Amino acid sequence: MGVDLRELHVVIEDDPGLAFISDRHFSIGKALAKVYPRASHGICIHHMLNNVISYFHGKGVVGLVEKASKAYRVVNFQKMMIDVCAISPEVGKYLLEADVRKWACCLFGGFRYDIRTTNPAESLNSALRSPREFPVIPLLDSIREMLTRWFYQRRALSLRHKHDVRDQVFPFPIPDSASAQVRSSKRVSNTRTRLHTTSYEFEIKLGQKYKLVECRESKACK
Repeated sequence: MGVDLRELHVVIEDDPGLAFISDRHFSIGKALAKVYPRASHGICIHHMLNNVISYFHGKGVVGLVEKASKAYRVVNFQKMMIDVCAISPEVGKYLLEADVRKWACCLFGGFRYDIRTTNPAESLNSALRSPREFPVIPLLDSIREMLTRWFYQRRALSLRHKHDVRDQVFPFPIPDSASAQVRSSKRVSNTRTRLHTTSYEFEIKLGQKYKLVECRESKACK
């Protein structure tokens, strides 16, 4: 873990405004204290609640602990913690030993905003389940393609809706003019893929190379 963080430190410097959210693994906290001493370290509330259920059979207090972690006022947090300790002293002791400053929003010393779990990182790991086995360059290409696709889909969705944006993604087929131009290229292989970048541009993958095709109503594709 220390080696990974030192590599990360090359591109992301230590800063008081930086915050890391992880589980309670001892090696993570130790490495962060050494490599990022100025950054804040928070505990993933999802992992902590799972520990409460697994080790203390505390299903009855999980909802209360979760509400306490979300509280923005210290007085509200303290009232909920008193209730938790009254219901299950063992759970209350575990939560206090975990350091409430690392999992309670109202006591967190850094800039955590609404990031309370490690779900964003785990979701990205799931999306890159296959590409992460690739070498570095193909992996970066896969990440860039995925992010380009996501940004285009959300942008196109927002342009189509004048009022409320629905959580729905529409298919956007490549225009025939662009498809014809790509087919005429001698570099096209059976592995070609197309990727929208903007409303008028398409990125075509031709084997190991990329080609940008621009299509507008007033001009031919180029």
